[in-house]
Amino acid sequence: METLKKLGEIEFTNEIWIFMLPGVLMLIDFLTGLINAWRRHEIKSSRMREGLAKKCGETLVLIIGELFVVAIKVPSYFIKALSGYIILMELISICENLDKLGVPIPGFVKRALKKTDEKIQNDSGKEDEDGH
Repeated sequence: METLKKLGEIEFTNEIWIFMLPGVLMLIDFLTGLINAWRRHEIKSSRMREGLAKKCGETLVLIIGELFVVAIKVPSYFIKALSGYIILMELISICENLDKLGVPIPGFVKRALKKTDEKIQNDSGKEDEDGH
């Protein structure tokens, strides 16, 4: 829960970025994952459907969060925390994908992302099939 409180302190330059930044990162994550699968000859439509369904779900969570902020005046840190959580998870996944592609990722970045991922997983109490 502490992680979500900190994420709620994010200041976006414009409210549209609450949706745009996670959306762009989702697209980059999808593309880097697709490139990895293509490179390894492991493209599977079922895995792609699962990934796209997850990203659609994340987008719906943001939309529902914004509805609550606008309709019943839930504090704005709520939607910022949701967006920040998705942004962090996408950044972690993108870095993992880039690392698999051979793009050098500095050790301090890998350590920081791993520490953040572990903290988020401890807060949420779950892991997905890739260990995230």
